[in-house]
Amino acid sequence: MAAVGRTALAQVPADIHIATMSAEEVWHNIRRADGSWDGFAVLDRSSTQFTKRNMASAVVNGEEVLAYQSFHSPLAMKTYIRTRHADGTWSLEIHSSLSARDTALAAVAGELHMVQRNVSIAEMDHRIRRAGGDWTSLTSVPIPPRSTGASLTGAGAECRLMVLDEDGKTMHPYVRRVDGTWTSPGPISFEPPAGTVLTNVQIAQVGTQLHVIALTSGGLLFHETRGPDNTGSGFRNVYDEVGYPGDVAKFSATASGERLHIAIITKTSDLLHTIRYETGAWQRLGHLGKAPGTNPLPDVTIAGAGV
Repeated sequence: MAAVGRTALAQVPADIHIATMSAEEVWHNIRRADGSWDGFAVLDRSSTQFTKRNMASAVVNGEEVLAYQSFHSPLAMKTYIRTRHADGTWSLEIHSSLSARDTALAAVAGELHMVQRNVSIAEMDHRIRRAGGDWTSLTSVPIPPRSTGASLTGAGAECRLMVLDEDGKTMHPYVRRVDGTWTSPGPISFEPPAGTVLTNVQIAQVGTQLHVIALTSGGLLFHETRGPDNTGSGFRNVYDEVGYPGDVAKFSATASGERLHIAIITKTSDLLHTIRYETGAWQRLGHLGKAPGTNPLPDVTIAGAGV
């Protein structure tokens, strides 16, 4: 494995993991509790271009889990699930996923929850990797048939899911209860700036608050918090607090302790990072440099240990 900087240190609760991909490679980096970065190390390199997509990650029991999909041939797409163990080593699982899109992961009560959109039947599939490593069978989440995207977060013993409606302004939240049933507290509406629609939404549970972050087709990022009673604080433009990142391609959000972390990758592959602190104050965007490699479809995922 090619690497830059430290790469064999164990995970600690305040560590933040970030991963990105080029056309042929998957890269990984760690932000340590003191704010330093290890440097990117390559995890997966293939000889076939344009094969990787749909990145997602979570930290479960002190171990990072990174998922992405790879095309082995036009009719053979597989989901790669890589787990970084406490000693810094990685293990790999490979699942067949011909009809899967929009992968999302979350740590919930010491277990890994994964959802993937099944495009062949317009449903969201959900399964759990138990602490012992075995997987539950697939179950279906009752989402709107024409929704897009998926984001997961753990909230105590419950799992929360958010998908985006095809109208580009309505978000649909769902909660998986301890007994395995899914309920919805009702849609969340947000009117984006004129001439734009929402293209992506991410959620992260920070303490008792659900953070909702939404990206518009105009490249603006909006944020609100929602309390246990589902009351929202109202969406505000993140760039007013952190600065303008450039033309955004993708973003990812995670909790670490009582802080919200957001990673952004631009269409020119610049990587940026910001933090929302316990007080509600934001850190200005920090530039992490260019993402390794080249990719016409830049992607990024970030994962922390939550509370």
